[in-house]
Amino acid sequence: MRLQLLLIFFLFASLFSPAEGHAILVINNLSVEKPNIWLGDTSTVYLNCIDNVSSVSSVYAYITSTTFFQNSTFQPSGGGRYFFSIITPTQFNKVGSFNITAYCTNALGENANSSTNFTVSNLSMEISSMTSPVYIGDSAEIDVAVKEGDNFLIPPQDVPSFDVSLDGVSISTSSHWEPAKGWVLNFDTKALASGTHTISITARYSSTQIAASSSINILPAVDFSVSDIDKTWISAGDEVTASLKAADHGNPLQMKTGYLSIQVDSTSVAITDLSPSATVSGGYAAKFIAPSMSAGAHTLKVFFNYGNASGSYPKNIIYVIPVSGNIFAGSEKTAPVQIRFVSGDTDKTVRTDSAGAYSILLPPSTYNVQIIDGSTILDIYGAKINSFDDAIKYQALASGIARGIQGAGIFFYGIAFDYSSARLRMPYDQSRINDESTLRAYVCPNWNSGKKECPSEWKETDSKIDTVRKTASINISSLNAAYIIGSPDSVSVEASLQKDTYNIDDKIAISGISLDGSRATVPDATIAASIEGTPIRASVQSNAQGVFSLEIQPPASEGNYSIVLDVSKSPYLPSQKRLNVAITKTRDVSIIGPDTVRLGAGESSEAQFRIVNAGQSDLSNLLVSIKGVPSNYYQILPTDAINSIKAGEEKTATIRFNIPADAAKTVLGGSFEVSKQDFVRKRGFTLTIGSAQNTSQASAPQAQAGDVKNETSGSILDSFSFGLPTGKFLASQALSADAISLAAFAVLSISTAFVLRKRRIKNSYALAARSKNRSLIFEIKSKIAEPQNLRNRRRKVSRPASRRAADYARSW
Repeated sequence: MRLQLLLIFFLFASLFSPAEGHAILVINNLSVEKPNIWLGDTSTVYLNCIDNVSSVSSVYAYITSTTFFQNSTFQPSGGGRYFFSIITPTQFNKVGSFNITAYCTNALGENANSSTNFTVSNLSMEISSMTSPVYIGDSAEIDVAVKEGDNFLIPPQDVPSFDVSLDGVSISTSSHWEPAKGWVLNFDTKALASGTHTISITARYSSTQIAASSSINILPAVDFSVSDIDKTWISAGDEVTASLKAADHGNPLQMKTGYLSIQVDSTSVAITDLSPSATVSGGYAAKFIAPSMSAGAHTLKVFFNYGNASGSYPKNIIYVIPVSGNIFAGSEKTAPVQIRFVSGDTDKTVRTDSAGAYSILLPPSTYNVQIIDGSTILDIYGAKINSFDDAIKYQALASGIARGIQGAGIFFYGIAFDYSSARLRMPYDQSRINDESTLRAYVCPNWNSGKKECPSEWKETDSKIDTVRKTASINISSLNAAYIIGSPDSVSVEASLQKDTYNIDDKIAISGISLDGSRATVPDATIAASIEGTPIRASVQSNAQGVFSLEIQPPASEGNYSIVLDVSKSPYLPSQKRLNVAITKTRDVSIIGPDTVRLGAGESSEAQFRIVNAGQSDLSNLLVSIKGVPSNYYQILPTDAINSIKAGEEKTATIRFNIPADAAKTVLGGSFEVSKQDFVRKRGFTLTIGSAQNTSQASAPQAQAGDVKNETSGSILDSFSFGLPTGKFLASQALSADAISLAAFAVLSISTAFVLRKRRIKNSYALAARSKNRSLIFEIKSKIAEPQNLRNRRRKVSRPASRRAADYARSW
């Protein structure tokens, strides 16, 4: 029993003890997916690696030929299955037979291995020979060699197939084997186009293919070409030479005129000469005269006919226009000027001679034109030149005068063709400019190049001043104008007032002259006058000599004012001048009083003088006086009431005459005077002193307002201050005392006049009476129509009319 238990124990111990030294590692099924592959193919190697005790740690392979080449690691794919890929030619680029040994290693460091073989072959092809050039209509041959490794593929065992294409288009070919040439491919060229083409050949063999390509030159059997036309810018009547050449299957062809014809557009042209070319080997020179054609692009065609071959050679030609003229328009310059024409590939420059003449041929087109004179450059863009006859004029005046501008030279451009835009770059001489910060560009749109003057005004135009390069750039919208760079001059006025003080109703008169900075007169300047602090304005233009005069309304208020004169004219800088003027109201009075006062010695009487303020200003501090009459003959009654008179107001002064009893009979010339510090106004009268028995009287009245600067006549009616009745007054005041007195006075006056006229009194008093009576009659008529209020005013300050009439009657 004990023996049996012991045997069981040893059996379990052997079964469950560690397996070290008893592991089983197995590698099998090593295989190559494609044992024979072409270089460029990929093949996969597979194997199984199993360990029933431990785990597999790595699987790898050595690939060798005569020398060690490469090792690769297998990747697991599950279930003990592993693989790796042989990729040619990127990872494996050898050709030949190779041994591959695979190794499998477990975690205990034990390994197993297995080996197998595979082959890598290379299929190659090269074009060993090809017919080139090939003439159209001929059969073309291409010889190719196809190899597997270093061995040619030779029929009947190894026969590749071929595909041929020309510029990617498949063409039909036939192939056969020749030991001396290899594989020979033939194709027909009848339907092929001439030129250089790319021919591609693909060879297929077994499971792979290989390609090769080359250039092939296919030419017409009869080749004709025109190598050159000696001129493509042509004018009618030019002799033109065409260099041409022909060959038959590459052999030069002797040219004859019968093979050729020439046309310009559809116009046939005769060949004037055909001879071997001196410059083209095997070529000929065909000459002809250019026919008359319109300016512009045309097509020259040279036709060739030889046997069954024909062809044509077109060439673009241009009939040009002559571009010529004399650029200088009365310019001071004599140095040459360059004119450049640019259009596409055309870039032509012509240089004028010292007199300004130039000439060039150009195709009609749209050009950018440059006129270059030293640093002065005019760029004209989009110039449409289809014809040209002295179409550019240029005038540069270093000493030109531009009124109103301190400039540094005038540049005039006259253009007789259409264009889209232009830009002018002009230099300036800093030494001739006072202040660069005030530099401006100016244009005269109607410059007179003959007179070298601007008949209108220079106008400021947009510009960019470069003070570093001392140039100005102007974008020009219209040419046929003159330009100048400079600083504006100033325009000013010398002006004065006709007088320093004006009354409110007077027009202020101003005269003067407009001048520039050099004190030269400036015509057509605008002078705008304004009175500062008021809305009053007036303006005028100076005449051709710069002289002007104007009148301006004064302000309505007295005071001292400044008249501002603003003077302006383009392109001058404007300026101002101020004139001071005093505005006053007029101070004047009118005096109405008697012409004659008649009194006897020892008699007395009162005379009234009416003082009217005929000015615009109120008057004060007035002084009333009598001159020319002894001071003891009169008395001025208190005059406080007339010390001041408002404008338009009337006041009355009373003079009481007291003639001494011992006064001699005489006639005195006196004057009634109203005076103020700055003026005196007088009213003359006659004081007639008669004998003592005469009664006092005042005679020959005339009431009128005269010029305050001269003596004015008065009226005895005014001294009496009575009024004559109107019809309306008589109706309302029926048979009043004044009416009866007035009627009596009128009858008495008329009767007296009639008697004196009848008697023809010859003495001086009678003659004076006749004159006075006549005046009195006219005044009576005017008094009848006088407003009642004026009559009432007189009535208040006069003696009764009946007494005055009686006094007047007694004096006679």
